[in-house]
Amino acid sequence: MFDKILFFKLGKFYEIFYNDAIICHNVLDLVFMHEVKWLHVGFPEKRMEEYIDRLVALGYKVAVVE
Repeated sequence: MFDKILFFKLGKFYEIFYNDAIICHNVLDLVFMHEVKWLHVGFPEKRMEEYIDRLVALGYKVAVVE
């Protein structure tokens, strides 16, 4: 989905990958995860609504994959 930022639920966390991760790193100040080979950021599930609200307020669309 090139028009949406995808949040993937993995356990009690959400992960965001590649170009979406770069956007969330810049906009939400999320830290890149360095222990794996692909670019991604993550956050605990209790912060999901806050982050979605912030992204939508800036004009982004968000899709959640559970």
